[in-house]
Amino acid sequence: MSPLTPAPWLEHLEKHVPIALEGVDPEGIHQVRVAGRRLRVLMELGGHRALVGDLRWLVRALGRARDLDVLAEVLAVQPYARTAEGAEAVTDWLTGLAEDARLEAHDVLTSPRLEGLIQALRTLAPLDEREARRSLAAFSERVRKALDTAVDTRLDAPVRVDAIHALRRALRRLRYANDWLEEDARPLKSLQGALGAMCDLTALSRLLGDLSLAEGVDVSAAQRRLERAHRQMAARLLRTPAALSALR
Repeated sequence: MSPLTPAPWLEHLEKHVPIALEGVDPEGIHQVRVAGRRLRVLMELGGHRALVGDLRWLVRALGRARDLDVLAEVLAVQPYARTAEGAEAVTDWLTGLAEDARLEAHDVLTSPRLEGLIQALRTLAPLDEREARRSLAAFSERVRKALDTAVDTRLDAPVRVDAIHALRRALRRLRYANDWLEEDARPLKSLQGALGAMCDLTALSRLLGDLSLAEGVDVSAAQRRLERAHRQMAARLLRTPAALSALR
């Protein structure tokens, strides 16, 4: 097994910071966040709590910009996310939000805090594999608890949505932990992708709600279609034995 060092994903992060700063390719910010999340999982496996906090800050601080990039992509390809009435207003609104988010991202990517985080990761000693494997059980337990909540039929719709999002986050962290320890994480990746598509629909629905409040645009028909699609995807996924067996 390869040494458990931050090197590969730290290199990935440093490679994509300039791309993110350029602001042309959405993959720049996305890959910085991917690297941040993977490095955070490694720090959790090794018990480096201080750096966990800094990596959490990096991922969250870039979240708004990434979410808006994703929502623009969803809006462009999903017919049920558009209506003839208000479609142009949605696009203009999203463009304005994205411009503000890119300015915020620039401040994060050029901050002394990020530079200090990178320096700390460069000097970190390799992690002990035995300690990391002991920590893996905690990642699995988070997924089991999140799954139990997500499949609870007593949950009302808003709570169920939040529970599915929490399951996706726990699942992603377990997948990354398995990747670090060179365990097969392919079933987890597939399920994470399905949950991600559902989360995109929810985020777009909330964005449309913000637009309606700010601009007075009637987006109720589009929201109903999004919510219906989300319910259908959730019901189908949570009844799929293959999906559940990947987690149990």
